[in-house]
Amino acid sequence: PSTLGAPEQNSLRFESAAGASSLQLKEEFTPVSLGSSGAFSGEVLFAGYGITAPDVAYDDYANMDVRGKAVIVLRKEPRQSDPSSPFDGTQPSQHAFFSSKQLNAAVHGAAALILVNDHATVARSGVDRLPKLTAAGNAINDRQIPTLYCLRSSVDKLLQSAGGESLLALENAIDRDIAPHSHALVGIRAIGETLIVQSQTPVRNVVGLLPGHGSLASQYVVIGAHYDHVGTGGAGS
Repeated sequence: PSTLGAPEQNSLRFESAAGASSLQLKEEFTPVSLGSSGAFSGEVLFAGYGITAPDVAYDDYANMDVRGKAVIVLRKEPRQSDPSSPFDGTQPSQHAFFSSKQLNAAVHGAAALILVNDHATVARSGVDRLPKLTAAGNAINDRQIPTLYCLRSSVDKLLQSAGGESLLALENAIDRDIAPHSHALVGIRAIGETLIVQSQTPVRNVVGLLPGHGSLASQYVVIGAHYDHVGTGGAGS
């Protein structure tokens, strides 16, 4: 199972000419075990839904150099409630998965990924919640980068402090156009660190032997099982 390391090693702040702003751990942001542990520092970009989908001619990273930078990405995908959406209609496509967004950011060379809830998700639940540490699942390969989740209010304040549109306005524009509205947050830098501790627990394997009888006395039926088969050791075990 995964646990969060020391608070001083899980931090996120944004710096600009106007000063620095540190976010409160577990109140305004939280690391998620989808990503790796490590420190990062770099410019900040908004990359829409963090999707690269050649099959529908959509790419939030098109013409964006995100190498060494922190990328802000929305949860889900454009027009998620529209049956005619090119992203599998109302069913989430593979591009909506947390792991897909994390991998795509890593492939493009991002230093860190900052996830934020989409407006529709917040509207359904009535509140903008930070997920649990393991709620975003695990990475689908070893291309991991520090991955954090932020409240919409914190991201919205950041976007507008850089002279851009609000988060909701950007979402509406992407949904309307089915086109990226990615851009750099000029003059803003993100500095942070994540420490996610992965612990290992020894478990037993179980083998049952059923010996044969009569003419089958020299044969056996072997039944195997293991204690962590249904993940009772914790999420992801």
